[in-house]
Amino acid sequence: MRKVSIVLLIFILLITVSCSIMPDRSSQKVSILSVGLDYKDNIYRDLEGTVNDAKEVGMALKSLYDDRGIECDLTYMIQEGYTVPYSDDFYPNKDNVIKMIKNQDLDSDDLFIFFYAGHGQTGQSGEMFLATGNDSTSYSKLSITDILNALYTLKCRSIVILDSCYSGMMDPSNPTIPGNVAGMTDPQNNNHPNDFASSLKDIFGKLWYDMSKITVLASASAREVAADGGKVILSDGTTETHGYFTLELLSNLGWCHSLKTTSYINKDDREIVVSGYSAGIKGSLTMDTLYLDIMKNWKNNQQNPVLYSTAESINIIPAN
Repeated sequence: MRKVSIVLLIFILLITVSCSIMPDRSSQKVSILSVGLDYKDNIYRDLEGTVNDAKEVGMALKSLYDDRGIECDLTYMIQEGYTVPYSDDFYPNKDNVIKMIKNQDLDSDDLFIFFYAGHGQTGQSGEMFLATGNDSTSYSKLSITDILNALYTLKCRSIVILDSCYSGMMDPSNPTIPGNVAGMTDPQNNNHPNDFASSLKDIFGKLWYDMSKITVLASASAREVAADGGKVILSDGTTETHGYFTLELLSNLGWCHSLKTTSYINKDDREIVVSGYSAGIKGSLTMDTLYLDIMKNWKNNQQNPVLYSTAESINIIPAN
């Protein structure tokens, strides 16, 4: 009996030691990249609500994660007004945005959120977003393929929230958009010379795109424009402009619009002033629930938000 007791004691000690030297499971971390452009430095049509959208969605989400004690890294890439630092790494042209996505230091248990507010377009080469270039007439274009390629380099799950015209192009179930895709390739260098929507079906269907890791919430379907004219009346009677979709999104995140402002310091020590000060919701919030809540109060018949995911609904906000 004594020998059995000694053997049992040794076994327990070995288990205790082995457990103590095992690395802890990494806690969830959230990283948010919020991009917004008002196009006031070039000839393209100015947008009034997009910068407000990007600033406040980023801060609303961060405040919710902070309240829950979740580590959250918020990065802004904003083009606002006529004075633009084109050489700045945080200036939202194509190269900088792609680099910022790929450089995320995230584990498989973490979450990356990409928010975009700006112009969208449909074109023969599949470019969907416009970011101003290095002069007043040129633009760098960010395509769906660019976004998916960048997101697929990450280990973690990703949420993409888009407030732009034709943003539903991210959903391969949308109707075919006429036109041929020029130069769209996959990692095996196989061209996809068919129409844009069919190419999306090809892309999403290929094994190298694990769409179970990516959830997309878009402000409009593939054929619809997204309106930028939602108004919020602040406490002094002035109004603040947002995209209609983002305004509803903020409402369902519990964002409180106020004259009170928060000065946020980006990674390059540049100050970004955000209107409003906190968000508040109880419990967890899945992407499915968020989408249903947005649609419950949706009154704009000109655009219809869409949600696309091939996996079970991911929690954008965990429980308190």
